[in-house]
Amino acid sequence: LVKGVFAHGKPLLRLGYTKDGKTLFTAGEDKVVKSWDAVKLVEKRVYPPHPDAILDLAVHPSGEWYAAARFD
Repeated sequence: LVKGVFAHGKPLLRLGYTKDGKTLFTAGEDKVVKSWDAVKLVEKRVYPPHPDAILDLAVHPSGEWYAAARFD
């Protein structure tokens, strides 16, 4: 988790896990969602940036999609 905090470069605001606990999603003020191998703590994917900071995050149990919310 500490690795994820520093990998964003700005404050980390939300995180979520897949149902099996193998994938972690992080999001925050840098407007980016990242997925991580939660066992090895290795970054798996960086998703395209959102227009604003991500204030909330929900992850589908399968990990195939997520929903991100911003201020508006």
